Amino acid sequence: MSKLAFLNDWFEQVWIGGDLDQIERFYAPQAEACGVMRDFSMGPEDFRALIPAMMRLIDGLEIEVLRHIETEEWLWVLLRVRARVRATAAPVEFTAQISTKFQDGKIREAYNHFDMLGFFEQIGALPDQSLALVMIGETFS
Repeated sequence: MSKLAFLNDWFEQVWIGGDLDQIERFYAPQAEACGVMRDFSMGPEDFRALIPAMMRLIDGLEIEVLRHIETEEWLWVLLRVRARVRATAAPVEFTAQISTKFQDGKIREAYNHFDMLGFFEQIGALPDQSLALVMIGETFS
C-alpha cells in the first residue's frame, strides 16, 4: 500500500468513520504528531480525545488531497478539508499540510499545519477576519 493510500485510509477509518480502535493500526506507539496545538506533541492516545472533540463541532467531514509528494520514508500532503458546522449546518472549508515519516509501515512522526484560525472563524468561535483584527491591535477576551 502506498503511503498516500495509507493516509487516506487513516482519514476514512479514524476521522470520518470514527473508529478510534484503529488508531494503533496507523500510528507507532512512540509516534509524535506536532503542530495540532502549539508547544504540544500528541501521541496516538491523544487522538482518542481530539477526534471526538472535533466531531462535536462538525459533521459531514470530507478530506481531499490536493497535492502530495512521497519518498521512501516521508509523505507530504496538501489537503482541503470540508465539513458542516454541527450547530448550524453552515459549510466549513480550510486547508492543511501534513508531513509524515513512516517506520515499519506506520506513522512515526507527523508535522501538521491546519488553518485552525480559519476553522474557528467559520464555526463562529472567533470573529470573522480575526487575523486582520489582531494585526491592527484588537484583542479578544
